[in-house]
Amino acid sequence: MASDYTHGEMEILDQSSTFSGFIRITIWSSAYVGIGVLLMTLIFAVGMNWMVALMIGFVVGILIGMALNMKTAWYATLFGFTVFLGIIGLIAGLFGSMMG
Repeated sequence: MASDYTHGEMEILDQSSTFSGFIRITIWSSAYVGIGVLLMTLIFAVGMNWMVALMIGFVVGILIGMALNMKTAWYATLFGFTVFLGIIGLIAGLFGSMMG
């Protein structure tokens, strides 16, 4: 059985695509965690307006996408998250103004 094996002749297409997917997910996750930390730092530690911090985070996300040669899905997801967080921020601002 062991004599049937020849070094370097195994098909590795599945392993290669799995590793590429893992690296892609790791890059996306790390970039989004970094943008989230930037947003939280600007809003809570610096005391910046949330809308300004959100726009800075969006611009940083675009720069990250350009630096890492991300595809269109990165920009679409970034835009969607920015719109979602903007809506959540507006709702939170409305409830905050009604309560206080």
